[in-house]
Amino acid sequence: MAAVAVWRAYGVDELLNELWRKGVILTGWSAGAVCWFAASLTASLVTDQLEPYHDGLGIIPDSACPHFNGTERRDAFARCVAAGTLPPGFGFDEGSIGHFVGPELAQVLSTNGIHSVHHVTPDGISRVAADPWP
Repeated sequence: MAAVAVWRAYGVDELLNELWRKGVILTGWSAGAVCWFAASLTASLVTDQLEPYHDGLGIIPDSACPHFNGTERRDAFARCVAAGTLPPGFGFDEGSIGHFVGPELAQVLSTNGIHSVHHVTPDGISRVAADPWP
């Protein structure tokens, strides 16, 4: 999450936002993916401790959680969303790809046919159907 602070200090956040509005594809994995969201669950703030983070770039107004197929992360993210500590959002399994068009999830790809993206709301978790990656 330190990258976001550095980006802001040098105006890179504004450049990324401008590029995104022009249709440039932004990508990332783990912390590099959740930076696009307004909030996330991360272990990047305190070693070995999952914490809500509310200072993402906000290009996607929801929250995100990488490594969602790990029970600890899944449960912690679901608890945070249910408690209102994090806004509703998306959990990304290892091996899943979420393609957003604007702020909307347009497509989910799975590298192995098992892993997916999950929509997490205070009411629970729903798996988003995934298309196979070649």
